[in-house]
Amino acid sequence: MNELNLSDEAILKRLKKCIRKLLGADDQNREINLSDNLKDDLNLDSLDGVELVVDIKKEFGVDIGDDLEAFSTVDDVFRHLKMTLGSDSE
Repeated sequence: MNELNLSDEAILKRLKKCIRKLLGADDQNREINLSDNLKDDLNLDSLDGVELVVDIKKEFGVDIGDDLEAFSTVDDVFRHLKMTLGSDSE
């Protein structure tokens, strides 16, 4: 079951939590920005992408696809989640 009408802040916080799980121990305190490129800045490979999709499904109860190929940045994923979850702030 997805969680409708989450605030932008709540969506972003939970998305960052999912991303942080995939970062190495040295990067756990790294600032994650909306402009960060998933591959180039966060060094997520295709396996990490699949894991992130699974984590997002568990965290939000929504399916964003099989991999992250459609998304380049954290903002791309965030906007997709906002649209899917019907975020209450525009």
